[in-house]
Amino acid sequence: MSDITHEDNCDSKMDCGVFTSKEGNILIVHDKPLQSDVEWVQYDPEHQKIYIVCDDGELLDTGIDLNQDTLSHLSNGQKVFLSLVQDKKIV
Repeated sequence: MSDITHEDNCDSKMDCGVFTSKEGNILIVHDKPLQSDVEWVQYDPEHQKIYIVCDDGELLDTGIDLNQDTLSHLSNGQKVFLSLVQDKKIV
């Protein structure tokens, strides 16, 4: 198994998913640790992509396919949480 690097699409190295609510809460889950600290999460509405921006300035494309409900909730996003999932549990 290889490590995640900043040049990679996250989806090629780990599984990612997103959960959203009408209230603007966003939870991004991933099953492998990130190599760098996260500064923020960015949504690109033009390309309908979610990026994780690391403290070294690199963008990680989550590779998550977004359905219409998720897209509408992302535009109201207020809080974003990232969680590592291991053995089917959030750690």
